[in-house]
Amino acid sequence: MTSKLSASTTVDSEVIMRKQRRLSNLIAKPKSLLLGLSLGLVLMMTELSNLINLLKVDKVPSAIIKTGRSFPFKVGVAAIISKDILKFVNTKLAQQKELEIKIVTFNGWIQPNTALKFRVIDANFFQLQSFMNNAIK
Repeated sequence: MTSKLSASTTVDSEVIMRKQRRLSNLIAKPKSLLLGLSLGLVLMMTELSNLINLLKVDKVPSAIIKTGRSFPFKVGVAAIISKDILKFVNTKLAQQKELEIKIVTFNGWIQPNTALKFRVIDANFFQLQSFMNNAIK
């Protein structure tokens, strides 16, 4: 009689262990889902923040140049040397052609592509054709 009791106790403990594992899995899945959703939300907020920063720049189309009148031509730059070159062009050369260049500085190399795609700027100072083709898709 003792052996029957111990056999049923072993079976009962295995059943209990299986139920505990199932319960642990049920609890773990929502935790991992919540973690994944949280990570996705953080990434989405980061991209939204980048887009908001892009939209802070004046969006009025300004690349139209008429005789006798100067419109600012917005050029995006991501490097200090690009900015210095454009400052030189703006002060020494652009006035001869009645151009005004407005320099828009970005913190990353992708942001000028995005700004150009959404017509926030009129030109990107440095752009490879292959990257531009991918950016405008």
